[in-house]
Amino acid sequence: MHRLFVSGLFTLGLLFAFAPLYSQDYGGGALIAGIAWLIYAIYETRMYFWAKTVHAPIRVDLLIIAPVLYLLSIVGVVSWVIGERRARRHFRS
Repeated sequence: MHRLFVSGLFTLGLLFAFAPLYSQDYGGGALIAGIAWLIYAIYETRMYFWAKTVHAPIRVDLLIIAPVLYLLSIVGVVSWVIGERRARRHFRS
């Protein structure tokens, strides 16, 4: 189950990281979100192995990490959409 979860995180990170390559005019938000998700996937893998060594792992770190990742994801999507609109507008003129 953990492999599927981490695979999804890596896929999401790669999607955000390579999204700017598909458009000519993009904001850097998508790239930053992609890098953040890739770092989180590595961190989550490390925490998975740590959780096996303790009796009752309580993940308080997710109270900070999750909102930051969600905010970066929203900024990344908005940045990508704005970049696509700018590229289309520039292409038409």
